[in-house]
Amino acid sequence: SSNAVYSSRADQHHPMSSSSQAKLDVSTAKLAEGCEVVNIFVNDVCSKEVIKILADVGVKLISLRCAGFDRVDVEAANAVGIKVVRVPTYSPQSVAEHAVAHMFALNRCIAHAHQRTAQGNYSLNGLVGFEMYKKTVGVIGTGAIGYEAIRILKVCSAYFPLGPAGEIQVPRHG
Repeated sequence: SSNAVYSSRADQHHPMSSSSQAKLDVSTAKLAEGCEVVNIFVNDVCSKEVIKILADVGVKLISLRCAGFDRVDVEAANAVGIKVVRVPTYSPQSVAEHAVAHMFALNRCIAHAHQRTAQGNYSLNGLVGFEMYKKTVGVIGTGAIGYEAIRILKVCSAYFPLGPAGEIQVPRHG
């Protein structure tokens, strides 16, 4: 048997997998016929109706390429004997670094500059960003990822306005 991977491109490194760019829903669930495992992502829908179809075509495991599983009716999966597994967590440092990298890329117009350069246009018109040094930064949500983003941005001497709880304490990780 093989695995069905939804919302994905074909991958020559996993010959036992069958990939589909189609999102999982009631109209695409039958694509998993002959597969014991379906691997889904955040935009796939794994409702009670979809799970029934997956069970009918022989699926035994639903794996998610994300931490959340709110799009999967876990109760319905349990009722038909399909196990559900997911990524338990992501590295807060990795996610925060990625978010801050995007912030810098947007600030410095990196994507636009790359596109222009590839076309042989080396003009700086409209591409000048600004320094993050001593800028005020608002971080919405100061869970593990938010704290890591703040820790990274403090290196730029960024200023974080105090919320109602007072000074933001960034935990130190050993």
